[in-house]
Formats: sequence, C-alpha cells, structure tokens
Amino acid sequence: MKNKKRFYVTICMGLVFIFSIIPLLVLAQYNHGWADDYSYGFRAYSVWKQTHSVGQIIMAAVEQAKSSYFDWQGTYAGIFFMAIQPGIFGDSYYTLTTYLMLFLLISSILFFFKVVIVDLLDGERYDWYIISMIVLFLIIQCVPDPVQAFYWFNGSLYYLGFFSLLLYMVGIWIQLSCQERITKAKKVRRVIMTCVLSAIVGGGNYVGTLLAVEISVLILIIVFCRHRKSERILLLPFLVLIVGFGISMIAPGNAIRSASFAGQQKGVVQSVYFSFRYGVQFINEWTNLYLVFALMFLIPFLWDVVMKNNGIDRYCRFPLVFLSASFCLFASSFTPTLYATGGLGQNMESAGRVQNIRYILFVLLMVINVLYFMGWIKGRLANVRLNILTSKDMKRYYGFLVIGILGIVICPKNFNELTSVSAIYSYYTGELQEYIQETADRKALLESDERVVTLKSYKARPRLLYYYNDIQLDEHDWKNEIIARWYGKETVYLEDEASEQ
Repeated sequence: MKNKKRFYVTICMGLVFIFSIIPLLVLAQYNHGWADDYSYGFRAYSVWKQTHSVGQIIMAAVEQAKSSYFDWQGTYAGIFFMAIQPGIFGDSYYTLTTYLMLFLLISSILFFFKVVIVDLLDGERYDWYIISMIVLFLIIQCVPDPVQAFYWFNGSLYYLGFFSLLLYMVGIWIQLSCQERITKAKKVRRVIMTCVLSAIVGGGNYVGTLLAVEISVLILIIVFCRHRKSERILLLPFLVLIVGFGISMIAPGNAIRSASFAGQQKGVVQSVYFSFRYGVQFINEWTNLYLVFALMFLIPFLWDVVMKNNGIDRYCRFPLVFLSASFCLFASSFTPTLYATGGLGQNMESAGRVQNIRYILFVLLMVINVLYFMGWIKGRLANVRLNILTSKDMKRYYGFLVIGILGIVICPKNFNELTSVSAIYSYYTGELQEYIQETADRKALLESDERVVTLKSYKARPRLLYYYNDIQLDEHDWKNEIIARWYGKETVYLEDEASEQ
C-alpha cells in the first residue's frame, strides 16, 4: 500500500479505537471502590484526612507494604501502589482508575510493538500504529473480566497495571539488545529505567514476576549466543529483578497467607501438569471468531513488515520450536496460582483479574507467532519473486473481511459481552441509572450521622461496574468492618431481604 492509503487506514483505525473506548470513559464517572480498595488504602486515607501531605501518604503506603510483608504477602511494590488508590483523596477521584488502567495498557502495548516492529524489525510506523490499534481493540473488547481490568483499582493495578510495566521492561531490554548505534548517555538512561522497572515488577504479583524472569532469561540467552559483550549490561537489571523476586518470595507473610489455603494447593509436579492442561483449555476457549478475524486483518500489515526486512528469515528458522516455547510461556502463567491456591486464582470470581493478563499474554503471543511464521515462510520462498499486496488485492481482501466482521457482530451469542457493548447496554436498559441511584443512597447513609448503618444489596449490577465482593450479612465480615472504619461507623450491616420477606 502507498503511504497515503496507509495514512487513511491509520486514521480510520485510530478513530474507531477512540470511539470504542469513549463509553468506557463515560461509565468511569459512576465508579467507586470495593473491598480491598478500602483495606489497603485505609492508612493513606487516614493520613490524607489529617495532614493533606503527599509525603505522609507515601510513608503510609510504605507502612502498609511493610505490614503486609510480615502479615499477609511479600509483593511489596504491589501493596505500595494499592495503598495509594485514587479514592483516598475522595470518592470522585476513584474515576481516575479507568483512565489510569487504560493509559497503562494502551501506552505499554504501543511501546512494545514500536520496539518490535520499528526498532527491532525496521518496519514502517504506519504498520506499527495499525497493528497496535487492532491488538488493543481486541484486548479491550474481549478481556475476560472488564470490571477487574478497568474499574476495580486494587485488582486491576496489581495485575493489568504490573503487566503493563512488564511490557515496558521487556521493550527496553529488547532495545538495549538490538540497537547498536545509540549514545552512551541514552544507554545509561535505559539501563537505569529498566533497573527501576525490574525492581517494581520483581515486587509485583507472582504470575507477572515469573513471566518477567522467564522472558529475561530468554533475552539473555540470545544476547550471549550472539557474543555481543556490550549488551551484557543487561545482567544488572536481571540481578535487580531476581533480588526483588527473592525478597518478595521470602516474606514471612507468605506462609500466613499460604496457611489459609491449606489442603487446596497443588505440589510442584501437579502445578506444572495442570498448567499445561489449563493452557490447552484456554487456548481453545479464547481462539474465537474475534481473534481469527483480528489476525486476518493483521496479516497484510505483518506481511509488509516481513517483506521489508531483509534479514528476518535468518532468525525465523524454527517455527515449531518458537511455537512450543510460546505455549510453555503461556502455560507457566497458570503455575503460581495453582501452586499457591490450587486454582486459577484465589477463587473462581477473583480469578478474573489474573485471567485478564493471561488473555493479553495469549493475544500478544499469537501475533508474535504469526509474525515469526511469516518470516519463516519468506525464508522458504527466498527464490520466488514476492511483492507487497497490490491495491486491488487489498480491496478484495478487506471486502471479504468486512463481510466476515459483520457476520460475527450480528450472529454471536456473546456480542453483548464485548466491553464497549456492555457499557452501552447498561445505559440503554436503564440498569446504569438504577445503579447510580442505589450508589447515591448508600453514600448518603454512610455519610450521615447514623452510627449503625444498614445498607441494601445492589439490585442493579452493571457488568462493568459491579464487583461481586460486596459487604456481607455478617457485620464482622472484614469488608463490613473496613467500610465501617472508613466512614467512622460502629457497624455496617447488609439488609437481609430474605428474612424481611
């Protein structure tokens, strides 16, 4: 395609993507905190009310991380950032959750593909933009649990947020290993940045940290096999990552948390075995028409990247090995939770936030594997004259694709589960308006002078805003107690509707 046509395709894709996330941003203004947002943020919230000092908030977050390190879990960086959730400054600031999570996801995916397409493969920027937009559209619309991806700060930050930082870290590692002609100052800045990211990712959730270690080892192996001494500076951030991971792993709190799942956890061998089983299961579940058509839409742009890189076929010689390594990497994302809790997450409901990053990893690996396979095809057809698809070919290709996309929009039973469609659906059915009123009623009671508060259960439960982990009938449930402390109440009850009937 000519640059002018690519420009128009890029603009169209950008506009479609922007319009697709507008409903998510609009819905964000009706969002509020849940469960762990209050428990992990209570220290910082109390300090902010008393001092309005940012420095004191940071110290409170450090104290929260320290307390959790000895009492519950060792993921020091994750706890620190969860302790400064936006709601500590006031309920209205919790809206920033969606903006922050979308920013982290979008910027990290753009950066990652910029490194792969432009820096590593010398591709065109138009191809980079279009590929990134299509991948982001697919991820955001089909993410398994959107409320835990974009609307619940605690769960989203801990998984999606840290996975975004992982993509930044990996991207900088790739830049350091593939860009030879960069200034010493720029190289030093990148090493410092990746050391900071390694320290943060090393103290994040164990699924992301394990992936970070595995990917880092693969990059180091490639670097050392190429016998390039200059890139061995990557050992420094790798050591930072390992030290951070080690500090997190040896936390006394991990043993306490592990004891709460006694009898449910799986051993090492069982965890690895079930990781591969779950890997196959979710590849089958997530390989749907949306993914197929997204990959088909990507093919011309990925092929364009491959055709314009004269050396890519030298590196894409073992597609089955690359595919197998990708599957093992994907399967390993199930191992930490299987070993720690015996399942996909703490329980089936909370597994959604972990499944979100597994799905993102799956999509990224699928795209990278298609790109690698095309590089292999180019090498096999080295003696055949190959041209970029002509304008006429492209028109036929996209005509077929548009018909297919219209088909999957109209036919699938799960069309309403697309994230943006769910947001629009909540508005047009009146569910959102009912939820807003119920939230306002709750807030009025919690901010009243009543010392003992009885709240009604939510009847309206928008898919993107309602998180299952609400307060309970038991006044001594930890969620009830932390809500009571947050609003200065003696007791917070949930109305027992069954008993009243």
